[in-house]
Amino acid sequence: MIGVPAFVRRAKAVENAIARVKADLEKERKRLLEAHGVNPERFNTRWLKLVGSISLEEVHAAQEAYNRYYAIEREMALPDAPRMPFTPQDLFDRSELLRWFPLLGGA
Repeated sequence: MIGVPAFVRRAKAVENAIARVKADLEKERKRLLEAHGVNPERFNTRWLKLVGSISLEEVHAAQEAYNRYYAIEREMALPDAPRMPFTPQDLFDRSELLRWFPLLGGA
């Protein structure tokens, strides 16, 4: 048994990196809501600052590696599989964080 193919491990690395960012933000959002939940303007100011400062380096590095090596690693792991067109992933955009965790209303 050769184990999990490299292209699958790279896809999982992207998923895991995004999940870590999401989990970190969930914790921070809970903390900020406990401190400023009754004041949307204060919460939103701090939340935007936090979202703007969170590092996406790990996510982008995982995506770049996936994009760079996917086609060749898939071909090596599955040489007899039908060819499939590959569309590189767009790098994760910070605006997605605000879609997941929006500002509070009433500001």
